[in-house]
Parts: sequence; C-alpha cells; structure tokens
Amino acid sequence: MPILAKLFIDGRHSRKVLGAAWAVAFLLLLVAGYKLALWDIAGDLDRQNRAALAHVTQLHEFAISALQSLHKDATSPPCSEDFLRQMQIVAYRPDGLNVFFYAPQGIPKCGTNQASYSAAPPLGPPEVRGEGEEPHLWVNRDLQFLGMGGVSGTIAMLGEFGVVIPPYSLVAAGEDAPNSQLVVRGSDGKIWPLTGGSGLYGRLTATADRLGISSNVTLVSCGSRKIYCIASESSFSSWANTRIPSILLFTVVATLFAWLGAYAFVQWLTRYWSFEARFARNLDERSLVLAYQPIVELRSGRISGCEVLARWRDLDGSVVSPVRFLDLVRHLRRTLEFTELVAARAQEELMKEVPTAPLTVNFNVFASDFNTATMLATFGNLHRSASNLNVAIELVEDEDIDYDQAQLTIGELRQRGIKTYIDDFGTGYSSIERVATLAADGVKLDRSFAMSAPDSVLGRMFEQVLHLVHASGTTVIVEGIDSEPRLELLRATGLVQYVQGYLISRPVGISEFAAFLKKWNGSVASPATSVTA
Repeated sequence: MPILAKLFIDGRHSRKVLGAAWAVAFLLLLVAGYKLALWDIAGDLDRQNRAALAHVTQLHEFAISALQSLHKDATSPPCSEDFLRQMQIVAYRPDGLNVFFYAPQGIPKCGTNQASYSAAPPLGPPEVRGEGEEPHLWVNRDLQFLGMGGVSGTIAMLGEFGVVIPPYSLVAAGEDAPNSQLVVRGSDGKIWPLTGGSGLYGRLTATADRLGISSNVTLVSCGSRKIYCIASESSFSSWANTRIPSILLFTVVATLFAWLGAYAFVQWLTRYWSFEARFARNLDERSLVLAYQPIVELRSGRISGCEVLARWRDLDGSVVSPVRFLDLVRHLRRTLEFTELVAARAQEELMKEVPTAPLTVNFNVFASDFNTATMLATFGNLHRSASNLNVAIELVEDEDIDYDQAQLTIGELRQRGIKTYIDDFGTGYSSIERVATLAADGVKLDRSFAMSAPDSVLGRMFEQVLHLVHASGTTVIVEGIDSEPRLELLRATGLVQYVQGYLISRPVGISEFAAFLKKWNGSVASPATSVTA
C-alpha cells in the first residue's frame, strides 16, 4: 500500500498514470469491441443455422406428409395404372418431392418415374431407423436401381412407400457465409453427412468443450426433430474484411473515449489522493504522531511540563506538520474530534512512559470548542486518572471566540484545576486588554517577540510587553528560545516564569521525551546549558 500511495501522491507521476490509464481503457474498449464482433458473428451463425434447419426440417415434414397421403390415397392394386396415377397426384404437390416408389419388404417395384423397376435390389438396412411416425432414412444412396443412374439422394420410407429427397443445400448469404456441414443423426448418436464441409461437424463437436483462445466462432445447432444438425464456423478475419471502414471508425472513437475516460479517471484519482481527501479519510488515532516539547521553569531550572504537538502520518509514511492540516481540520468541522484524539493518545503515552514525574501537560485547543463541558469531557479523564499530571489549555484567540463564554469557562476550569493560557500572544487578535478581561492563568509570548533583534521595533517593545503582562498578574511562558544570549536576557528580566524552545529540546517522541526528562531533571541544575535531544 505505501508504494501504491507514493505513486498516486507524487504529482510527478501524473503523466505516467494518465498514459497507463489510457492504455488500459483503450485495451478494454478493444476487447469489448472484439467481444461484440464475436457476438455479432455468433448471431449471424445462429440465424443462418436456423434458416438451413428450417428448410431441411420442412422438406422432411413434406416427405412424411406425402408418404402418409400415399398410404391413405393409393388404394388401387399395387403398380396398376390407377395405383401409379394415385402416386402421381401426390408427386404433383409443390413441395419439391417428385420421385415416389412402392417397395414392399424394402424391394422397389414401381414408382412415379418408372412403371416398373426390373430386378431392383433390396434397399437393405437403413442408416437411420425411424420410430413412430418418423420414416427410415437411407442416406446418400446411388439411385441407379430407380433408373436414375449417376444421381444420388436420400430415401425416406414409411411403411411400403418411399420418396427420394433431392440433394440437400445450405442456406448461405453474403461473402462472409460460414463454413458449414449438415448431418443426419441416428437415435444411437451415429451421424451421416448430408452436405457441406467434410468432417466439420465431427471436428467442432469434438473441440466444443476445450478451453482456448480462438478468433473463430463455432456453433452446432439441431432442428426441432433432433434428426438434422448443422455445424458452422466463421472467423473474425473474414468478418473484419467486410467491415474495414466500421472498424477504423471504431478505433478512432475508442481512442477518443479512452482518452476522455482516462482523463476523467486521473482527475478522480487526483481528487481521491489529494492531501485534503487523504487527511479526511485517514484521520484517526493510529495516524496521529505526537511530539512533546519540554517547558522549563526558569527559577528552578527543572522541566515542569511539556507542550503536546500533533503531527499526522500520511499514507506514504511521511509525517506532516500541523501548519498544513490545522485549517483543514477547521474546514472539515472536526476540531473537537481532532482534540479528543490528541488527548486520548497523549494520556496513553504519558501514563505508560512518564508514570510518576510531576508535569503540566499543555494542549492546544480550537476556540470554537472552548467551553467547560467540552473541555472537561475531553481532558477530565487525564486530569483524574494521572495524579502526577496537570492539564493546561493553550487557547488561540480568533474570530470564533466568544469572550463572555471564554471568561466563564476559564474560571470554571480553574476551579477544577485546569489552567488556561493565551497562546501566540502579540499576534492576531490578542491584546493586553483582552488578556486582562479573560483573566487567563498565563500567556505564551510568540517567538516573533522572543527572538526579535534587540534594535528592532519588536525587540524594543519586548521588555515593555513583559512588564505589561506581569502587571496583569498572569504567568509568562516564552517559546521559541534557541540561543543562550536570549535565554540569559529573559532570566535577567525576572518577569518570565517558563521557557521552551530548541535551545532546550526540539519536539520529540514520547520515549525520547521520557529519557530527556529523566536526564535533565536528574543531573542539570540550570537550563543555561544548551541540551538538545
């Protein structure tokens, strides 16, 4: 999954993905077109087989009807003039059957084409033995004994009367007519060819159940009486040769539709694998990565707490900074869910790795979620479960804050042992007046103040701001400390209670934080020495 995710996440591969999607779409359309062509060929075969079988079956039924009429109407003495005339009447029907004969015990005696067959041999056993109303069939016999030398045909006999069925023909239309063979099938399954391609029926029925890829379409059909069957075969190439313009048009259209489909698919992929969509789908406790940055009390030099900072692990394994996703959390209206995930994960990690060290754990919350009930529901369990851990909330003032409600919430949380700090003081909406109005427990000075050059405007204002905040009676935490001179300057003012920054430690994972905490508080008396984890 990570490899696939990297492929789709990395925008450099978009052209390759588009090309691959087009190739797959084009191939699928070609396969679909090929399948439709085979379906069309099979339809043609089915229609042609049905037409051929209908013709043969009709001729067979004509023969049965005529033979039944002879049994009914030819009542004069056999081979008499009246008898022959009665046979001629039946032969006069417009059904294509003209040669009828009388053959008691299978020996031809007389017929419509000859008054007497002298010394005609017995017909012998039939190839197809009929049952009930079905006649016996002698297939492709030489008609010399009927006075028709050099001519062959199929003989059908019902009782003592027989009829010669003319040579069968297949119904075939167009240049792409299939290669076909018509056979007659006995009740024992044995077949006798009537017309068409030699051996085709046997070959097609023998290979019908085999698996394989072939450009030929085959079809074996049998008539309603199950006596006559036809096997047909047609190739894709013969079908295509008659439809070259249509195939070229299909190829052009398939190319266009494949590109449109591929483009739409890549657009969907782009949206699906966009950072926003990935974050929305995969934001959960497992995807959160927490980092802990130590907060040092200047007076004692000991680590008194930490700020919990959230990162997000993307599908490709990379860790994403909150700068990139915090606005998205707001846009998705999942601010409370996000904070709850952070609180639950932090509680699990801290209680496991730092079970006894007294710490104040600072959490950043969104102004829109800042009310007593929500904060107690989110952090109350940590506050109650771990006697060594105190909870502090860092609140960023923005347009979502309700100052009257916030002032009430700060007081109620303080009564329950949860402190509130105004974060990023000196930027955005924060001001001394609002800090005083909210009566927060403390403020965190933004690093733009802390690390500003002494001769800059912010640098000259810095100490004045410290005096103003100190005058309001609130605790001061300065973040972004990354140099010894600045740390000494803050210590010299006597107005700053807590500091944090890269001079002390970068944000680290829980295991590193626990080790750093033990080392720092166990052996370092003052944070004046730079120590990094």
